Amino acid sequence: MSLWGKTVTKESFTHCPNGHEELKDVPVLYGLLAWTPELHEQAANLEFWPGGCVGMGEKTKVICTKCRYSYDANLAYWEKQGTHPSDFERPLSKLIAAFPIDQAAYYQGIRDGAFYSESLCYWSSEKTGQIEARILRYLRQERLNPSVTKSSFQDRRTLTIKCKSNDRWIVVDITYHGHMKQTYIRVDVLAEQAARIADRSAFVAES
Repeated sequence: MSLWGKTVTKESFTHCPNGHEELKDVPVLYGLLAWTPELHEQAANLEFWPGGCVGMGEKTKVICTKCRYSYDANLAYWEKQGTHPSDFERPLSKLIAAFPIDQAAYYQGIRDGAFYSESLCYWSSEKTGQIEARILRYLRQERLNPSVTKSSFQDRRTLTIKCKSNDRWIVVDITYHGHMKQTYIRVDVLAEQAARIADRSAFVAES
């Protein structure tokens, strides 16, 4: 894979962020995949790595075969996805791990051995007003002081909640998709460097 012209393979690392030496260069497969049982098995066996619908120029990814953290060559950090907070070797922050939702996709990013980012996302058919009220109540219970802004584009209505906890920035996007009658919720807890890269520089400056 390439990092702005620099070749990055497993030979570039001695271990993953958790100290494991079992690293592998895995081909990246881009596009909308038809997830058959065979394809699930191939992915589980690290015959390929799903790269999503937006190509990032990576032909392979460095994967730890023991803990399944993958290295993002474009942003230079390690990331893992899970379906439950217990899936992670490093405990997720309380704000993410205890977030009031039964099922979500969880993400953890580690850069230079330290916290970089944590996220969760999920879809809901619940009314957006109820989602907003529950999330604001949760953040305030954590003694945070959230601000709220609203925007819209075509049939999408987005409510963004922002706040800060010590040296971490928290951003919650609640987006209602009118044609689907579904709401997509994404919660990010970010280190300052991650917040700036994620185009949150104005938010960082405000804080």
